[in-house]
Amino acid sequence: MRKFDQQIVESVNLRRGRLRNAFFFGPERWRRQAQDHVKPLVFGVIAAAVLCAGCVATSFVANLLDKQAQQERQRNAPVVTNSHAPSPASSMTSRAGTTSTSGSTR
Repeated sequence: MRKFDQQIVESVNLRRGRLRNAFFFGPERWRRQAQDHVKPLVFGVIAAAVLCAGCVATSFVANLLDKQAQQERQRNAPVVTNSHAPSPASSMTSRAGTTSTSGSTR
């Protein structure tokens, strides 16, 4: 007798589920299946867009911080003066006295 009762309960649950689905989704079963597959697709696209936006934002912030650190290093760098650099006048006189030997050696 218990198996018969259990079969009746299962068949009633199945019937209620079918009626509920028919009420919510209408008589066209393919529409219900398409809606079941569209939800994960939309969720996946949204998740991918959020991940891409996060990567772009992270890259932008890292680049911005790099530029700020580089500017800070340039501001704090000591000014190097070369006291041994020749003056423009002395370099002109040393060049005037030299001769070119590249073409007439043979």
